[in-house]
Amino acid sequence: MPVRPFVRWFRLFFSAWWLVAGLAAAAPAPGGGVAFQNTVSTLVGGSMSLAEDAAGFIWVGTQSGLVRWDGFLGRSYPVDPARPDALPDSFIRTLYVDTAGRLWVGTNVGGLARYEPRTETFVRIADPQGLVGNEVRTLAERAPGSLWVGGNRGLAWLDVGSGRLQGEAVPAGLGSVRAVHAGRDGALWLAGDGGLWRRGAGQAEFTPISLPTREGAAPRVTKLLEDSQGRLWVGTRLSGVYAVEAGGAVGRPVRESGGSDASSDTVREIVEARPGEIWIGTYGDGVLVLDVASGQTRRERHEAARASSLVDDSVGAMLRARNGLIWVVTNFALSRHDPRQDLTEALYGGPGHAVRSANVPAVLGLRDGRIWMATGEYGAQILDRERDKVTELLADPARPDTALPKARVIALAQGRGDEVWIGTQGGLYRARSDGSRLARVRLPGMPPSSEIWALVLRQDRLWVGGQDGVWEVDLSRPDAPRALRHLEVPGHVQVTALAWAAGVLWVGTNEGLARLAEDASEVAMLPVEPGDPSALPGGMVAGLAVDRQGRLWVGTFGRGLQVASGQRPDGTPAFRRITTAEGLPHNGVDAVVVDGEGMLWASTDDGLARIDPATLEVRSFRAAQNVGITMFWTGAGSALPNGELLFGGQGGLLIVHPERVREALPPPRPVVTEARLGGRTVPAAMLLEEGGAVIPAASRSLMVEFTSLAFTDADTLRYAYRLAGFDADWVETPAQRQLASYTNLPPGRYVLELRVAPQRGAWSAPLAIPVQVEALWYQRRGVQALGGLLLLLLLVGAERLRSLMLRRRQARLEALVAQRTEELRESQAQLEKMAYFDGLTGLANRRLFNEELRGRIAEVRRGGGGFALALIDLDRFKQINDEYGHAAGDAMLVAAAQRLRDVVRAGDRVARLGGDEFVALLRPVGDSLEALDAVCSRIVEELGRPLSLPGGQVVQAGASVGVARCPQAAEDADALLKAADVALYEAKHAGRGQWRLWQPPTTPASLIPAG
Repeated sequence: MPVRPFVRWFRLFFSAWWLVAGLAAAAPAPGGGVAFQNTVSTLVGGSMSLAEDAAGFIWVGTQSGLVRWDGFLGRSYPVDPARPDALPDSFIRTLYVDTAGRLWVGTNVGGLARYEPRTETFVRIADPQGLVGNEVRTLAERAPGSLWVGGNRGLAWLDVGSGRLQGEAVPAGLGSVRAVHAGRDGALWLAGDGGLWRRGAGQAEFTPISLPTREGAAPRVTKLLEDSQGRLWVGTRLSGVYAVEAGGAVGRPVRESGGSDASSDTVREIVEARPGEIWIGTYGDGVLVLDVASGQTRRERHEAARASSLVDDSVGAMLRARNGLIWVVTNFALSRHDPRQDLTEALYGGPGHAVRSANVPAVLGLRDGRIWMATGEYGAQILDRERDKVTELLADPARPDTALPKARVIALAQGRGDEVWIGTQGGLYRARSDGSRLARVRLPGMPPSSEIWALVLRQDRLWVGGQDGVWEVDLSRPDAPRALRHLEVPGHVQVTALAWAAGVLWVGTNEGLARLAEDASEVAMLPVEPGDPSALPGGMVAGLAVDRQGRLWVGTFGRGLQVASGQRPDGTPAFRRITTAEGLPHNGVDAVVVDGEGMLWASTDDGLARIDPATLEVRSFRAAQNVGITMFWTGAGSALPNGELLFGGQGGLLIVHPERVREALPPPRPVVTEARLGGRTVPAAMLLEEGGAVIPAASRSLMVEFTSLAFTDADTLRYAYRLAGFDADWVETPAQRQLASYTNLPPGRYVLELRVAPQRGAWSAPLAIPVQVEALWYQRRGVQALGGLLLLLLLVGAERLRSLMLRRRQARLEALVAQRTEELRESQAQLEKMAYFDGLTGLANRRLFNEELRGRIAEVRRGGGGFALALIDLDRFKQINDEYGHAAGDAMLVAAAQRLRDVVRAGDRVARLGGDEFVALLRPVGDSLEALDAVCSRIVEELGRPLSLPGGQVVQAGASVGVARCPQAAEDADALLKAADVALYEAKHAGRGQWRLWQPPTTPASLIPAG
């Protein structure tokens, strides 16, 4: 019989867990709890510095060039020896933006340059006397209009207006100037190979600052930062970090908490993430985060099992942007973190963490503040944060009645007093809240090893749901619980959730929702009517909750969230649906919990959602809001008496503090990143500053690329453009590439308007760019007016000579032209369809697929986002075709094509290569497997559903899918197809009805099992 969707999902999660657990075993020591959004890019390798310019672009200086980052694409600025206005050197030592918004670039051998945004060129600063040297290491603002410049030869200050450098005396023994800082109190700090010096305001001499080391010699100072309290932080090479108090003359070394030693760190950057919190970026040991008030530290390092950790531990540079975002660039990625967002606290699971397992499939917050958690494999944990104690409840098959079985804990419920009920895949257990007196509960009629999936307590009754229906257990005698009755759910479905509301026991199952009235003796399934928006859509019920108004909320797997809202004509409850269209982050809802203010919180397969029960307004929280765990387990949700919410996820336990919901960052605004007028590239700043775009008459083409520089939630923003005077309405663009493009524009004046909006927010004020398309000589109004007058005179003179004959001939010609035009149009359309589309299914054919595949590979080579190629093969097509005939086979191919259209996302391309072989080009899915798994699992599920043939027969074919990602698998069409074909072969070899992802042979398992 077919495998149920829930079973497939369950197996998928645990196969993913085994993979994550294997990676975690080889990972470095665990880091902290900060969630980063990471963008992996080869452009940022060998990074040395970061800066934010006046427009909001992020600039990365590396050892191989300068990169401007706009949130989607990185633009490199090359070195061109033939151009004096090009970047003078590809090795960028330092970047600095002064108070006037000018970007300064210090290079390794090319000296100092200033970026000119109006022309997108560089102005080189001459140093004929060699005051600084060609190796510019540090920059700081001396005063408005002047700049401190430090290099391998010494220190000078630059008069920006004249471009002249003036030398400045430095202390003997300083060596190369590696860091300079102009203090808020007027003091000048200098650092170099020989240590640190300070010159007070109005003083002529520098005073050395003592930085004690084990060896006694002064350390090489690399970075300086003055925090909000006037304290100076000093980073060194191989000697860690020192703090110099305001007015002090001695640096105090920073010691790491827990007895670790930070005195050997090589510091690459120091930033104050927020008042009193110092981030110290090190080369090779991640980020050391220091709470100044308490002196406590923690490390943010790469963790293979946690996607929200740093991608690697070699920090190149850090930056605190104007909007408060913290940027960290490492050897392989550009990462960002929003320190303002502290809504959630992630207790990551794995070796070295408080949570033993990387997965928490069940969680319960007790009245005494303890937290019970199921671990991903077997057993449970109890966290007592007040006593800083962790209790392990390990599985022990040798003690079946006094220890947990070697089966997963799936459901938890608190009983009366300090009693906790535990539902496992191997029976029902109970214990005290501290984990003592654990014992199996044996009930007459219930097999001792029954699978328990849901528990709910009401007065002195415990309701138990599992594979065999619902059990009602009498708890009036605590020492002798007894089963009162056993109720089967129609269809023998599996019970997944239980909740009481208004005298009704609501029973969530893997196929829908059922109910049991208080005085009823049978469980009744609610009807599933997908076409009726007031009925439940069907599918697995993952979570149930009851709000303060007594309304039932139903979280479904893949179909969003439903809330009861009245009755339907047949007497069954009416529901209102909340899906991604209403702002839900994902339609896969895992658990629903009510907080202390009555708000509904839902965990989904892509983050959290808070729903206002009064207005049904949805607010989403993902990785961009520092939600470090964004994939959750069904039913794993609970609340603590102090108002905290608990959600068990893939990666550990997520604690939500509802009172910390912050206002979102300022609304995004559009920014032009690139413009082409008639094939000629024009700097965006010049386009805006010079009153718009003037397009030559010979070209008449316009291309403007734009974005928002919002960075957080960038993939959820909406973009639109309109050429006023040409477009009748706004044109929306994909979030991955915002491009307004026009060709063959008629002469005239227009206004190009660009706008951006959050997923469910208002549009920004449009950015307006005037556009003028010049006319050719014969298109000018005077010439056209004169020609029109002459033509009119000729027509009037000829009218009397050819009146009747001309009208008749014209009528015949018009009829003939119309006929021929229609024939040509139909012929052209038919030829185009035959050339590019499959005649049976209407899908793209092999020719169109090959063209699009080459185009997408070309985009990847230009630095665009990756994509995935999925080969899809119908498993039993030949057998069904032979048994029922070719007409049945054709019907199956047509149905398979339609199902593929239905399950892929907007922007994906499905094609038929021939026979029963299909292929899909899947738009960028990032480095995470979850989004790719969601698409491929839907394909396998949909093609596995039964199909009715024209003759009345019902068949079930199924499908196997092989997937390869570009550029991970290959950047060549043939190699990519071959990799996907290898993955398809493995999927078929594994038993069909599955999908496989090709991975490089160096991966421990070259194909990742899924489905």
